Amino acid sequence: MDLQSYEPTLLAASNTSKLLRAIQAGREIRVILNAKNADDTATFQIAEAIVKRIKAEMTFSGEIKVTALRETRAEAIVR
Repeated sequence: MDLQSYEPTLLAASNTSKLLRAIQAGREIRVILNAKNADDTATFQIAEAIVKRIKAEMTFSGEIKVTALRETRAEAIVR
């Protein structure tokens, strides 16, 4: 399984403005979404849409797990 072959499917299944990055970890694809543009409901809908697109468009053996995460980072520096 190569993440580059899944990239068009990931971009098509998720709204591109919501997707920050996708990471492959073995038989798992982790999709990191922009927390400002995706709420909890959208996160679940995007994960399901990706699963449906992979199932319809790709051939694979076994199981592929799709995990969608909403990422919010807060950083502060004091000097």
